[in-house]
Amino acid sequence: MLVVDRRRLLQGAALAGAGLALPGLTRASGDPLARKFLFIFVRGGWDPAWALAPVGGSVVYTDGAAQAESVGGISFVDHPDHRAVGEFFTSWGDQACLLHGIEVRSVTHEACRRIMFTGGRDAVADDWPARIAGAGGGWDLPDLVLSGPAYSAEYSNAVVRVGPDGQLQKLLSASALDESDLTVSAPSDISQDAVARFLADRTDAMVRAAVGPQTQRFASNLQIAIEQRELVRSLDEELDLTVDSTGYVSVARRLRPAVQAFARGLSRCAVGAHDGQWDVSWDTHSGIESQSDHYQVLFEDLDELLGELSTTTGPAGGSLLEETTVVVFSEMGRAPRLNATGGKDHWTYTSALLLGAGVRGDQVIGAYDDNFFGRMVELESGEVSDSGLTLSSGHLGATLIALAGLDPDELAGGLSPIKAAISD
Repeated sequence: MLVVDRRRLLQGAALAGAGLALPGLTRASGDPLARKFLFIFVRGGWDPAWALAPVGGSVVYTDGAAQAESVGGISFVDHPDHRAVGEFFTSWGDQACLLHGIEVRSVTHEACRRIMFTGGRDAVADDWPARIAGAGGGWDLPDLVLSGPAYSAEYSNAVVRVGPDGQLQKLLSASALDESDLTVSAPSDISQDAVARFLADRTDAMVRAAVGPQTQRFASNLQIAIEQRELVRSLDEELDLTVDSTGYVSVARRLRPAVQAFARGLSRCAVGAHDGQWDVSWDTHSGIESQSDHYQVLFEDLDELLGELSTTTGPAGGSLLEETTVVVFSEMGRAPRLNATGGKDHWTYTSALLLGAGVRGDQVIGAYDDNFFGRMVELESGEVSDSGLTLSSGHLGATLIALAGLDPDELAGGLSPIKAAISD
């Protein structure tokens, strides 16, 4: 393996999808600046009332077999078809903090995704993983996007897409050289010099195109990458980036490249999507009962994932779970009442689950009223209070940024973190 400049290797090269270095920064496991973040995006809109948030009254429809249960400070909805939820909190409740009543203020998938990932509707904005990975610096594959959405602007150079929609493997195999959307002649050989020449030509073409500041920044980043990196062709020897397309593969298995990257100190953030049982999406406009199947699979996957993190050695020498915060969230919730087809439509309030490093576990912050509207919360104490604030995705982002040892005032638009969710 070639040794590559650590400081700026993939700052800029990530959008081009090239580069790797050995090994990562080493800090004490309790250092927030060394903390990694694994984002699991539940795609389609989960129903918190179905498994995560017991709600009273007659407005919110739940299955007749469902019962409100609790393990320690964690309250949840138990059901014969998703026993994995209670089993997970029994095993990992001391690591878990549930956040309820996050207001999204939209009911369209794309708008809600952007709001949950970035804190707003701005078409040009960085998501929380990009801000944390980009502002922190010093990582070779800063924000490793395995699947799911990714939004970037100022920190585009931190985002590394892999998987079926990514460019990294294509560049390593040189197959991407035939897929340029600009008028650039791809070299016939696949040597390192050929790749560098190709990227240099592409950069020049983008500069000449002068589409705007975003294009110019992209081109500048490519030039930095060309000047400061050596291409490593055998990335698969470091990270297993293969995707098994036969049958269902657990999300924990699909996220294993992120675990490997975290353990080697290569990445600070990683993003993966969870599409429910058999990857059919959580968007249950009909057959709301399938939410149980999705929750069963999700919490089985989370149990497997946390088990792997707890038995994998991190860069600081302890378990990787001591260095990793897992963030589980969806773009929206689901309406309290059934629709005409036995499902639930989109809803503007949702929940999130924080696990692992830096999280004050064994607690629930926030709540829903009997009509399934989010209740207001005191950020310092986590108590439900009429004098508190309605939780937003911005508060969630500010909390993650604070957990990362970074400044929420600078990176979360001045919103305050939910301090009650942070253990240190």
